[in-house]
Formats: sequence, C-alpha cells, structure tokens
Amino acid sequence: MDKKLNSNLIFIMIFVLGLLMGYFLGQNQGLDKIKQISPFKKGCFYNGITYQNGDGFQAEDGCNSCSCDNGQVACTMMACIIE
Repeated sequence: MDKKLNSNLIFIMIFVLGLLMGYFLGQNQGLDKIKQISPFKKGCFYNGITYQNGDGFQAEDGCNSCSCDNGQVACTMMACIIE
C-alpha cells in the first residue's frame, strides 16, 4: 500500500509542477501579446501624411514601399527605373 501511496504522491507532484510551469510560461507569452497590440504604439508622419502603427504605404519615389512601426518609418530601397 505504501508503494501505491508514494506513486500517487509523485504523480500529483508532477501534475502540479506541470500546471505551475504552464501557468508561468503562459503568463510570459501573454505579456508579449499585450505589448504587440498595445494602444500606445506611435503613429508615423511621412510626406505630409500621418499613418497609424502597422500601416503600409507607397514611398515618395513611387516605386518603393514603406511601413510604420511604432513611430519609425521603414522603406524598401530598390533602385527605381527612370523612363
């Protein structure tokens, strides 16, 4: 009977440890998701137009594309063919 009690106790301890690990690992992932969808992300001002965080738009040169990432404009830098 003692062996069965010990094995049940070990099973319960492993189960509780798994629950605790899942809880704490899940909390960290949840915090990362909250940061990604934060309403406090900054918009961008480019070429006289204000863009929201995550917006994509055409670059001033007409052949590259840009995006707004938390107040920073990032554009591709491909060579444009002038006709």
